[in-house]
Amino acid sequence: NDVKNDSRVKKCAKALQKANCNVTIFGLSSDKEQQGVKRVEIQGIPTLLFPNPRFTILSSAVRIYTRKYVTQGLLAAMWKYINMERPYFIHTHDFHSIIIGKELSLRLKKEGQEVKWVHDFHEYVKGLDGLDDEIKEWSLIEEHESILHADYLTTVSPTLSTALRKDYNLDKEPTVLYNAPNRSNLNLDYDLTIRKKLNLPANVDLGVYIGGISEFRGLHTLIGAMPLVPKLHIALVTETKGKYMDSLIESAKELGCYDRLHILPYVDSTEITSFIRDATFGIHPMIRYGNAEVALPNKLFDYI
Repeated sequence: NDVKNDSRVKKCAKALQKANCNVTIFGLSSDKEQQGVKRVEIQGIPTLLFPNPRFTILSSAVRIYTRKYVTQGLLAAMWKYINMERPYFIHTHDFHSIIIGKELSLRLKKEGQEVKWVHDFHEYVKGLDGLDDEIKEWSLIEEHESILHADYLTTVSPTLSTALRKDYNLDKEPTVLYNAPNRSNLNLDYDLTIRKKLNLPANVDLGVYIGGISEFRGLHTLIGAMPLVPKLHIALVTETKGKYMDSLIESAKELGCYDRLHILPYVDSTEITSFIRDATFGIHPMIRYGNAEVALPNKLFDYI
């Protein structure tokens, strides 16, 4: 992704900077017009944004072909810059990048570079029920071929850590790093909190949901329940667009509660706890499916 809204990647990078490491993030640009590699700085972290190879494909009805094309394109583009950086550590995030971490670290080792590869599992791929079947199968193949090459493994919850050890007969469970905000981010003097932004008095109940929105996250249940609590306001802090999001808005209008539904853009991850602190409650109505059973999403820790 383009790093901007990826709080976990940014938190890892900042932690490494505090440990006196020189850190560069490699991300994937969301700009369809971008040609070359773009150098930017995100919260003081040097970042290289690579053009997304997907935008150069005229058409592909088969998603797995696009997935493979993007992966191979990024491997080719990143190698030049990895070779220049000559890193002591490569740290990859989520199932999309596990094959990239394996290939780049093996290539460096082959050239005599001492390098350690750390991989962070964000999702339980076996439990990603909404993923395209072919992409899921291919992702599990990549995971199987790559996991034992990693020098160190981390993940987001104890249950996922145990599942990975069992699935791949690992010597030890991956280290759990909770997806929690820094306590120091909470600013009790934060100027424009969510309630102030919506101009809602303190005696009005306000529920808040933060993050990406999809059918698997169960927001239709939340909208469907709003008529049962006639004075409750709901705020969705998201930048998701598309058919499902449109359907939620349409449902709220049909149910006569659209005036109590508020859709707000993201604030920076370092500000989110300060921004939402005067809401009445946080909610995550995710439906039950494989990955949901092992996840501890960052929104839960933000709410707490």
